[in-house]
Amino acid sequence: MRIDGEVHHKPRYDRYPAILGLGVCAVQNAAHAELFARLVARNAINLHAPAQGAVVVNRNDDGAAIAAALHAGLAHLGMGINTEALA
Repeated sequence: MRIDGEVHHKPRYDRYPAILGLGVCAVQNAAHAELFARLVARNAINLHAPAQGAVVVNRNDDGAAIAAALHAGLAHLGMGINTEALA
């Protein structure tokens, strides 16, 4: 199967899930975050994901910062989370 002139896996299923990649880094690095986002996007093509996104957090971030980043990533995919269920 060709997508944008590239050979990719043929779809096997009727539906595919959206993909949200979570990267954890030792220090903030915009170039690394961009590369990670690109890798997630490229994998999403082969996995026929209808939507994709990537979030990169610092391993020293507190739980609230990580939760906020994940929430933003899910919102980007059009998915909300029930924060009451997390309490």
